[in-house]
Amino acid sequence: MRERPTVRVLLLGPDNRLLLIRFEDKRLNKGRVFWATVGGGLENGEDVLTGARREIAEETGITDAELGPVVWLDDVVIDIAGESVFFREQYIVARTARTDFDFSGWTELEREVIKDIRWFTVDDIRASTERIYPDVLADWLPDILGGIFPPEPKWIPRA
Repeated sequence: MRERPTVRVLLLGPDNRLLLIRFEDKRLNKGRVFWATVGGGLENGEDVLTGARREIAEETGITDAELGPVVWLDDVVIDIAGESVFFREQYIVARTARTDFDFSGWTELEREVIKDIRWFTVDDIRASTERIYPDVLADWLPDILGGIFPPEPKWIPRA
């Protein structure tokens, strides 16, 4: 099984909202629509901080985000066009004073599969009827918003 090291960014805005992206990608998980944090695969030899900065810039146009620690870890298998891919995800905290976006850095694939991007409160996440990843987001995000970070990254539990 192919392994994909990945960085996911808990990008927080000035009002303590989390930026989430709505994906409609027929290649992923049988075409299910879902929301997820900013992020993506790390490039060959890229560390998590460099990857986080690159992903934030590519997906939002924001280049001045202040990066914090890696707070969560996840290992998950995702079906991509019939291939099972093992994602090794690291969730890193980042803050920005900006709320506007520049999508000029999007790839053709991102233009095709990203359908919305917006800021969420914890209450918005809890109230959503759509799938939001990771599953622990509404429960674990309040500590992050309060500046309470685990001393070591926490593993996201798998059922």
